[in-house]
Amino acid sequence: MAGPAFWADPNQARELTNEATTIRRRLETLTELDRKISDAEVLLELGEAAGEIERELTAAEQRFNQFELENLLNEPHDDANAIFS
Repeated sequence: MAGPAFWADPNQARELTNEATTIRRRLETLTELDRKISDAEVLLELGEAAGEIERELTAAEQRFNQFELENLLNEPHDDANAIFS
């Protein structure tokens, strides 16, 4: 991306930049999910209250469900409005 040839075609540069951003966001989400699960494991090892462990796992599950939906709807036109009749 740093080279001058990258920006020679602005449309292709935009597409690649958008794709890189999407991949970066997915990676951040997976890292967040990994951290939440690791936190729950640590709480379990420390013998913490079941309610606290359940909260961590529930938060991880909700984030995973959101991540799954985002990945199902990642086609080029999925972010466009739909018209129902």
